[in-house]
Amino acid sequence: MTHRMGAEALRQFLRRALDGPQLFVVASQLMRVGLLTLYLFAGTRLLGPGGYGALATAVALAAIGATLVGLGSGIGLVRLASRDAAVFPQAWGACLARHVASGLLILCAYALFAGQWLSGPLFADALVPIGIAELLLVPLISAVGYAFIAHARYRMGALIQSLPAVARFLVAAVLLWRGAAPDVGAFALWVLLAMAAACVLAILLACAWLPWPACPRLRAVLTPDYSVAYAGSNLVNSLAGEADKLAVYRLTSADQTGIYSATTRIMAAFAIPFGALIQSRSHHLFALGTAIGPGHMQFLRRYAMAFAGYGVICVLVSLLAAPYLVRWLGPGFEAGGALVAILAFWVPLNGFRQLVGSLLTTSDRAWRRSFSDILTTGVFVVAALVLVPANGVTGAAEAKLAAEFIGLMATFLIFMHARKTSR
Repeated sequence: MTHRMGAEALRQFLRRALDGPQLFVVASQLMRVGLLTLYLFAGTRLLGPGGYGALATAVALAAIGATLVGLGSGIGLVRLASRDAAVFPQAWGACLARHVASGLLILCAYALFAGQWLSGPLFADALVPIGIAELLLVPLISAVGYAFIAHARYRMGALIQSLPAVARFLVAAVLLWRGAAPDVGAFALWVLLAMAAACVLAILLACAWLPWPACPRLRAVLTPDYSVAYAGSNLVNSLAGEADKLAVYRLTSADQTGIYSATTRIMAAFAIPFGALIQSRSHHLFALGTAIGPGHMQFLRRYAMAFAGYGVICVLVSLLAAPYLVRWLGPGFEAGGALVAILAFWVPLNGFRQLVGSLLTTSDRAWRRSFSDILTTGVFVVAALVLVPANGVTGAAEAKLAAEFIGLMATFLIFMHARKTSR
């Protein structure tokens, strides 16, 4: 009887927590996790530790710049349309214009800065295709996904957000099937071509299913609004997630960076469903308004349970599969087993930090969330300077875990203070 009641309670919880579009989003993002993981394994086998380390470092730098593309207008579009559906065409047009204009400017800055900071034969032909793919095409695909979410088409939004993962996987699978061993530049060029095809597909779907974007006024495009706060929040959040590769590259070597980046990418793939599920509920969270009330707390309680269960599963799977994961990465990645055992505990910590941080972002407190992200990055850099010289990339994994824990505690304290002061 007790078991039956427990099973029924679990079934009811899952029905409430993952009803309708959320269940579809989770399924699509689990597919995305699988594709990115397979892409990772194929990439490490094709490029080896040194080549993959160079690729990961260049992509990490581009990913940091990509957070400024569009100036936060993607999630700003969701915010505006969730509160007034009539503004969608104007906001959608401004979003596209901002993505194209800012993407071109940031691409130029990336080419100049990366060319100075990431010099060497490994980066010779890779920086331009990586920059175009990560700073123009991927942000445009993401903007289309946000537009579908803003128009309450959550399932299509989730599928659009998965297109970059599909493109990367297809490139790696074809190259691995052909038995080719390209250099970093050739690999990046193939990814660029696949990403261009994915971007064209996303735009065609937007033209077919979404209202046509209104031609924005130049003043509306250039005038900063609250969306810039989301860009700032995303920038510091990206620093917390990507700056570690740059720091490890500076403190060690391309080979060691390849080992560290491969293992952190595996763990980051496990954490993708956290962000995807939160993103699918962003329309609902923005509609709750700026005062943190019962609706926010109900969301936190419900999804904290789901995140805790998924986090425990990720820890167990990572610990059990660590020897096999290292073997699948290919020769030269044997040292990654110890890193997987450490970073497995990073996954649930990151999920909870995303969960609490989403309540700050959607209640117009993005700048407060940014503080915890800056703190997380700062703690990692300080800890890495101490631990990496002594323990190598194992020390970098330890620094990342410690920084994530402190960042979670800071985010929770900021949220509790915001809840108290919003009454």
